[in-house]
Amino acid sequence: MFILNNSEATKQVTLIAGAGGVTLGDLVVMTAGKVLPAATGDATIVGVAQESAIADAEVSVEILENNTLEADYTGTLAATDIGTAYDLSDAQTVDTTAEVNGDLILVGFNADVNKGKFIVAAASRLL
Repeated sequence: MFILNNSEATKQVTLIAGAGGVTLGDLVVMTAGKVLPAATGDATIVGVAQESAIADAEVSVEILENNTLEADYTGTLAATDIGTAYDLSDAQTVDTTAEVNGDLILVGFNADVNKGKFIVAAASRLL
């Protein structure tokens, strides 16, 4: 699950879920005017779903702007990995063993609980 992790005020907007819907905490992308769970390599990441929604239903999305995201990750990290851009495993997890698309940049982590802090790479953001 992705969680926006920032002390600044954030913006929530109501959007429409696309085919298959979205799940609370999904990193979401905008496709054809609707939001879908993000996948590695997506270049239209807009935010984090604040609730689950079925296809064609309204869903509240917290917009990224300049926020840091907290998420589970797979793999092993070391302090020297800070600044590395990693791929998504799915809409809720970062794969720190893959650096092909570089969707999310590591800015901090807690190896005891496999939680990382990330920012979305500029090339992967819609807004």
